[in-house]
Amino acid sequence: MNDRLPSTIACIIILTLGISMIIIALILKNGGLTAALFRLGALSMITGVWSICILNILQLYIGNVFFLLSLEFLAFTLLLPFFLWFLQAFSYYEKKHFVRIMFWISITMFFVIEIMQLLEIADYMETIWLTHILMVSTILYLAADGILELLRKDAVKEVKMFVFTVIVLVCFLAVDLFRFYFATGHDEGLFSRLGLLVFLLMWAIEIIINMSKVIAENAKTRILETLAYTDQMTGLKNRSAFEEKLAYFRLNPKEAQGTYIVAFDMNGLKRINDRYGHARGDEAITEFAKIIQACFEEVGICYRIGGDEVCVIVEAQQTVSDDMIRGKISMVSEQADFTGRKAGTNFTVAGGFAKIKSDATHEIDKSYREADQMMYLNKQRMKDFAQENENRAESS
Repeated sequence: MNDRLPSTIACIIILTLGISMIIIALILKNGGLTAALFRLGALSMITGVWSICILNILQLYIGNVFFLLSLEFLAFTLLLPFFLWFLQAFSYYEKKHFVRIMFWISITMFFVIEIMQLLEIADYMETIWLTHILMVSTILYLAADGILELLRKDAVKEVKMFVFTVIVLVCFLAVDLFRFYFATGHDEGLFSRLGLLVFLLMWAIEIIINMSKVIAENAKTRILETLAYTDQMTGLKNRSAFEEKLAYFRLNPKEAQGTYIVAFDMNGLKRINDRYGHARGDEAITEFAKIIQACFEEVGICYRIGGDEVCVIVEAQQTVSDDMIRGKISMVSEQADFTGRKAGTNFTVAGGFAKIKSDATHEIDKSYREADQMMYLNKQRMKDFAQENENRAESS
């Protein structure tokens, strides 16, 4: 235990590193880099199991030596396929036919070796040379391919990283070879394990740094999209978002089929602005938007498409009907009337709707015009009704 404590600590760190990378990858779920981190974590786990089995430390705690030996060879034969699986997380190596071919050959070889062991045709020591040949040929090819790629001015970043980390690993291995032939020591594989740890750490740090950049860039993009497609006064989607949705439905008319378009307009905004000022007018618009959002947020998306105009798109997958839409329009009208009287601005809301019935390319535009026309007819009726009441009041 004293002689091999440094290597044991290195193995434990490799195993812990592998578990940590897998957990981080499962939590983040951020595309290709997350896949690379997950695969590197799996490679670290296999490397850690193989390394700790070689130390024979576990024999002090587990009496079944044959089990530990089998576990050691099992992990060793899985090193190459897991390593190639990790490399294929990067686009450069994913396109390499040699890498894909060697991956499947190594997988096949793993099962062949295990079957030969189970059937007692040949044990692990008699078949280990097959794994060695695959490993050496793969490393030689990747090294040669990496060097050729580095000679280019626009060498791929992952190739540069691969060549650099392999050089670092080889330097650590060279130290162990020197110690084995020219120095004394009980743990000849100490620097090899430290080299593996450094190799895995360098890749993990590189991937995590790249992931942090991608996450930051995605967050920035989401913020910009929010600013570009959100109305700052009301918090609803803006006209740009509405036009983009219409453009999408024009390109995908079948998906638009069955969608409802509901148009709203606020009555009395000019009177509020003239009498109370634009600040009160903006407050009225905000209240108007909140009422529509509250009534439709469970079934549709609300867009402020003009000063006092709001449109709601209720897509076909929602379980709605004409009666339900009429009920929600009435609810908006009643709530607006109550809020307007309470605030002293006395604004009201007119609404109209239309349903897209065919899959014609421009049916969405026709339905939008129909909804807008119905809304303006209702708006005119409300104005006429208000004028009649005003005339009655004056005459009385």
